[in-house]
This record gives sequence, C-alpha cells and structure tokens, in this order.
Amino acid sequence: MTKEFAQIKAVTNMTFSVKKGSIHGFLGPNGSGKSTTMKMICGLLVPSSGEVLVEGLKLETHFDQLKRSIGFLPENPPLYQSMKVKEYIKFVAGIRGVPRSKVKKRVETILTQCGLEKVMGRRIGNLSLGYTQKVGVAQALVHDPEVVLLDEPTRGLDPEAVDEMRKLIMELKGERTLLLSSHLLNEVQNLCSEITIIKEGKVIQNGSLSEIRSLFQQQRSFKVEVRKFNEDIFKAFRVKFGESLNLNYEKKNEQKSEEYLLNLKMPKTDDYRSEVCHFLVEKNCELLSFREESIGVEEIFRLATAEGILKENALKESVL
Repeated sequence: MTKEFAQIKAVTNMTFSVKKGSIHGFLGPNGSGKSTTMKMICGLLVPSSGEVLVEGLKLETHFDQLKRSIGFLPENPPLYQSMKVKEYIKFVAGIRGVPRSKVKKRVETILTQCGLEKVMGRRIGNLSLGYTQKVGVAQALVHDPEVVLLDEPTRGLDPEAVDEMRKLIMELKGERTLLLSSHLLNEVQNLCSEITIIKEGKVIQNGSLSEIRSLFQQQRSFKVEVRKFNEDIFKAFRVKFGESLNLNYEKKNEQKSEEYLLNLKMPKTDDYRSEVCHFLVEKNCELLSFREESIGVEEIFRLATAEGILKENALKESVL
C-alpha cells in the first residue's frame, strides 16, 4: 500500500502479512506511518495505491462484509465522554450491526471480558485513563470481529493498568488475529511471536521474532553462574579457548555464599557449550546454572532503524 497526503508519501509500498490467530507487533518511530497504515487496514483511509486483503477478500470491494470482521482501537479512542459505559457499548453494538436480539448478551459479555462491570454505570468522562482505554478496547470487540487492530493500547497507563491490558490482550490470542502497535517494546516481546518494523513509511523488517533476532544477533550470549572463580581460572580459560570465546566475570553480591556471574559470548557458527561446562567442572568451579540470553526487541528495533539510516546514507553517497 501507498498513501500520499498533498504529494507527501506517508506510506510507501507497504507490504506485510499477519498470520491468523496471532498477535503481530507493529513497530516504528513516531511519525513512521503506523497509525496511517492501521487506518487503511480498517477502511478509515483509502490507499493511494495498493490493496488490503482480509481472509483473501479485497477490503475495497467487500467493505460492507469485512467491516464487521474488523475492530479498531485508535490511538485516541472515539468515546462520547457524556455517555455511560454500558450505554455507549450498547450504542456501538447497534451501529456495528450486532443483531438486536443479541445486543444485550453481547454487551454483558464484553463488559465482563474487559473488566468494566464495576464502572458500567459511570460516565466515560469521569473514568481513569486505564478504564477509558478498556472502554476503547470494548468498542473494538463488541461486534465480535475476527481481526482487531490496537494502536498504542497501553499509552499513558500506570504499571498496574498495563498489566491488566496485557492479560486482556493475551486472552484474545487464538480467538482473533491481532495487530498491535506499541512503544513499550518489552510488551511486544512478551506478547508477539511475529513483528513488522517500519521507518518513514517503509517496511524494513518483517517476520517471526526468532528469525529477526537471529538476523541481528551476531553472537550467542550466555549467563553462567558458578560458586568458585578467580583470575587464575580466567587465565586458564583464555589459554584453552583463545580468541574463539569472549568471557568476563564478576562477583555477585550474595550475603549467604560466594557466587560469580560469567558473561560468555561465542560465534553463532560454533557450539562450545559442552567444552566450557567440562572446563568449569574440571576446575571445580561448582557450576550452578548455564543459560542462553537472547537479544531483546528493544535492541532489534534500535539496530533495525539504525541500519535503515546507514543504508540511506550509503545510497546518498553513491549517488553523489
């Protein structure tokens, strides 16, 4: 898809897919085109070129049918501040095409699912930000859509409200297909198995989190805990493994007993885990744990967006 506003391209040749029943992370710097893309997917904006497919059907030609299959929580939910929560959700159910005979049951179900029973009689304008966001999610779900788009659902929430929103999103996994945009990269890491990273309206990475992590993680990293370690053992390690492995260590601040944390890095192409464990046992280090550390979404995002800048600069230099 491409979207232009007054000859300015907000989105350029945007192409990605979301697996059915998954929670798909949608990441990008501010102003990168995330909200514009979400609005095109749900039909609020028409692409300048390109098309949106839902279950293989074109949104443009099957809009009346597909609009009932899509729920959308925009960054600023369209809530009527003077209406009471239950009244508003009932109103949205009506305009979203929920059969009149099913409205009451559906509203009760969604109020319970979103944790809004205690405030359903209160006016939306008097709610906390956490409850307001829940009302926004409820309006996106009340017509029981198969595809749900959540644009910054945890924006401005306190830690407790973020945790409640995370649990709600996890409950939706499998039942629906979710596209989740969030600036809380740790949340994306906990919730999503696949991600798309965009920058300046273009896709720069798209795929499973494990595949993208492997692409950016040049070395395997491990955290090793031992009871005994010293400079002599460290020197012996360097003699045995040379430059093949990178190791540093520090003493843990444990009151009960003396323990050491070893930070170990090895090439992705070689596996020295067995040799390292044998070495530590041989030196009577009393091995306590040996675990692999994966690169986080925050680091992937930083590297991906930085790489985009480097590619652009290289292109400019070649043109000049």
